[in-house]
Amino acid sequence: MIVRKCVASAILRVLLAVCAVSVVVSTAPQVASAQDADPKKILELIGSANDKFEKEDFQGALEDYEAAFAMYPDPSLLYRMGLSSEKLNRQVDAIDYYEKFIDAVPDDKTAKKVKDRLAELRQTAPARIKVETTPPGAQVHIGSLDNPPIGETPGQFDIPAGDVSIYVALEGYDTELRNLKLENAQRETLSFEMSEEAKLVDVDPNGETGGESSSSTLSTWGWVLTGTGVALIGGGIVFGILSQSKTDEVNDYDKRAAGSSPGELQELKDSANSFYSTSLAFYVAGGVVAATGITFLIIDGMGSESQASMKLDFSPTHGGAHVGLSGSF
Repeated sequence: MIVRKCVASAILRVLLAVCAVSVVVSTAPQVASAQDADPKKILELIGSANDKFEKEDFQGALEDYEAAFAMYPDPSLLYRMGLSSEKLNRQVDAIDYYEKFIDAVPDDKTAKKVKDRLAELRQTAPARIKVETTPPGAQVHIGSLDNPPIGETPGQFDIPAGDVSIYVALEGYDTELRNLKLENAQRETLSFEMSEEAKLVDVDPNGETGGESSSSTLSTWGWVLTGTGVALIGGGIVFGILSQSKTDEVNDYDKRAAGSSPGELQELKDSANSFYSTSLAFYVAGGVVAATGITFLIIDGMGSESQASMKLDFSPTHGGAHVGLSGSF
C-alpha cells in the first residue's frame, strides 16, 4: 500500500511539472496531502484542465485547476490558475494567484518572470472593492442611482481606477454614498450601517401619534397633477396661437399671386386644422389632469380642521383659452 501511494505521488509530481512548463518546484510538502487524496481523480482533473486550456475554454480550465489544487495544493497549479484568470480578463484574480505562486516558490526561474508580469498587471488592473451593509441585501450603484445596480451586499466588485461614487440603496433605509479615488489594483472594504427612513406620523392636539400620514402624499400629488394640468392647458394655448396664425395665413392668401397654388393653400388649411385639433387635445387632457389634482387637494383639505376649497375656471376658445385658479384654506 505504501509503495502504491508513493508511485501515485511521483506521477503527480511529473504531471504537474509538465503542466507548469518551465515551473520547477519541490512537491515534498504536498506528498502527505496527496497520499490522502485520490491520485486518479487528481490526474483526471489536471489532464482535463490542460485540455480545456488548449481549447481556450479558460473558465472550465480554471475550475478544474482549482478543484485539483484543493486536493493537491501544488504551487504550479497556482501559476496555471493565474494564466487562466488572465485569459478571462480577471486581472485581480490573476494577481492573487501569481502572488501566492511567488510566495510558495520565490527562487524558481518562472517566479522571477511572473514578478515582471505582476508589475504590469498592477498598473492596469481595476480596484477591488468589498461592500458590506447592515442589514445586508442593499443594491450597489456606481456613479448614479439611475445606473443599474452592479450587485447586492455583501459582495466584492472590480471597479476601474479613478474618482468614483458608490451608492448603496435598500428599501426602507436612507441611501448611503461614498466618494472614493481608486488606484489600479487597490483593495478596499466599505462598511455601511444603514439608517431607517424617517416616517411621517399624524399628531393629534394631545400630542399622541397616530399612523403614517397619507395627507402629505395626497397633497403632493394634488399639486403635481394640478400643475401638470395647467402646463398642458398652456400647451393648448400655444397650439391655439399657432392654429390662429395659420388661419390668418389662409385668410390672407393671395390666390392670384405668382407661384400660388391650390395645393399650397390646402397645406395651410391642413396645418391650421392640425394645430387646432392638437390644442383641443391639450385643453381636454389638461382639464382632466388639473381637475384630478384639485380633487386630491380638496380631499386633503377636508381631512384637516381648516375648510379648503378650490375652483378651476377653464374655457377654451379657437384662439386660446381662459384659465383661472382660485381657492381658500
